[in-house]
Amino acid sequence: MAAEVSSANPPPGRRKAPRRGCLGRLASLVALLALVCHAPPAVRAFDRSQLREGWGDKAIGCANIGILQGDMDDLDDESCAEYVRLMARPFLPRGGETRHPRLIAHQNSTHIEGDPECNGRGWLLGGAQGWCSCFYGAEGDTCAGTSDKASRRPRAAITYLLYGTETYFDALEASIRHITASFLNEFPYYDIVVFHSSNFAAPPPPGHWRRDGESSYLELLQEATFVKINFVEITIDYREEFREQFSQYVPTGMPCGNYSVNYLHMGRFFQYLMFRHPAVAEYDYLWRLDADIETRLGIPCDVFDIMVRSHAVLGYYYYSDYDHHNCGLYEGRNATYKYAREHGFSPNHLDILPPQSAYMGFWGVFDMAFWRSPPVMAFSDYIDSTALAYTNRLGEQAYYALCTALLVSPAALHQYAGVGPFLHRGKEIIMGKREINNFNLIRDDVFCPEASEWDCNEIFECTERALQGRVCVPFFFLA
Repeated sequence: MAAEVSSANPPPGRRKAPRRGCLGRLASLVALLALVCHAPPAVRAFDRSQLREGWGDKAIGCANIGILQGDMDDLDDESCAEYVRLMARPFLPRGGETRHPRLIAHQNSTHIEGDPECNGRGWLLGGAQGWCSCFYGAEGDTCAGTSDKASRRPRAAITYLLYGTETYFDALEASIRHITASFLNEFPYYDIVVFHSSNFAAPPPPGHWRRDGESSYLELLQEATFVKINFVEITIDYREEFREQFSQYVPTGMPCGNYSVNYLHMGRFFQYLMFRHPAVAEYDYLWRLDADIETRLGIPCDVFDIMVRSHAVLGYYYYSDYDHHNCGLYEGRNATYKYAREHGFSPNHLDILPPQSAYMGFWGVFDMAFWRSPPVMAFSDYIDSTALAYTNRLGEQAYYALCTALLVSPAALHQYAGVGPFLHRGKEIIMGKREINNFNLIRDDVFCPEASEWDCNEIFECTERALQGRVCVPFFFLA
């Protein structure tokens, strides 16, 4: 793969862009006045006071379970103890062999300990020989040491892929404008990395609405943010042993659907190539966003700092268990079990993960110490050798679920909440309200309580849940 890499370090003297205050949003107050006397909508969340006497703080993972359907009888002592043991912190997805498939266990504690084999300062990864993936700031074979990272902010970047057709340019430009307003204005310490195909180094064609003299697509993207973007030109190809085969028979991801090769290339990039690329080797964390996702609301917490504090190897926003069995999910699951058998160990928590599980790829935050570790790199190479990304459209979101379920405790996963809804492809709103949405979202993030202060509907109208003092509506209308 060819790559042209610019400096990954932020330019000297980068200054924080001015923040928008309440005065800049006065226009929103007119729409808000009609809502001031309206009580915030009811939230379906588990009431800790309803726990039976004697459970107390030992019911971590159960004390904040949302009863989405069913009744309180679903929470018996035995099942609670089981969930505490198996799912110490994150979601419990529906389906599969779970005893009470209608429950989701929410994270309700900021005190997270690692595996004892790693001195509580890291996660023990599965394999014939245990491997400790150390928390940020810890180091050594058993994570007993302290690295120089402990005294500095993590090096991190927001990462996009702009590959193939130019139609994604407009969406990425809007995405960068919104992430600048919603996150980087508040946390200007981090980079943006845009992996792109060579065609974006040229100017838009004559007649294109964004054509500006000889400015290239990339130069126009840079105008969307005060952050220096690191542009990395790449060429994505098939794995070497499949090039001849796929040159004669161009894969389409069937029977899942008729996908373009560049779309299938994207899946391979985000599950295999990105973690091996030298342009991101120096980063501690990557935050991957889709090129067509707009973060319309303010993100009040440092996404990367949450990863540090939660000791997570993967941060996701939306868990999917949509039963689309033709999309490589079952083939990928079978390949994962086969890999574990061949290497002489049992998967960590794959047995309790429904076969159709995926951590949706539009938002993913990665601890690079984990994703570049030898056990993970070996497994990703194995999955890549199956070519399921092309023959069955095994997407990166399914790969993230398989890899973490194979190798690491579910307590190493963090689910973000409270910063949606998001705009998808300029028109399609996903996620809906910032509440529990069916089985796949959580209402609040215990590591970011500030995000829970707002109630927003599906057209980005927001009011404070508790109307106290001044009212300031935090949404951004960007050109």
